[in-house]
Amino acid sequence: MFTIQHAINILLLLALVKVLKNTHNPTVPAFIYATATFIYGNLAQEEFMGVLIASVLSFGVAFFYFWLLNKFEDSLVWWLIFISGLFIGLL
Repeated sequence: MFTIQHAINILLLLALVKVLKNTHNPTVPAFIYATATFIYGNLAQEEFMGVLIASVLSFGVAFFYFWLLNKFEDSLVWWLIFISGLFIGLL
């Protein structure tokens, strides 16, 4: 089922891909994504250590995703990676 949280995740991902295109530095969008995860977890009143661990893991996965996008820029593989990320955003 598609929720507002899914829409927010996809919009955030689209914005962060734009940030990556402008900076060519995967650390910047990965840090923003991890920060958003941290803030959302705290707003949802989750356990602090759980939110912290989830944020660190989110940074790692996001960094890898944005690094791949940066590495394969201007190729067909870029689109496959990009669409995979959008699909994962729906999970």
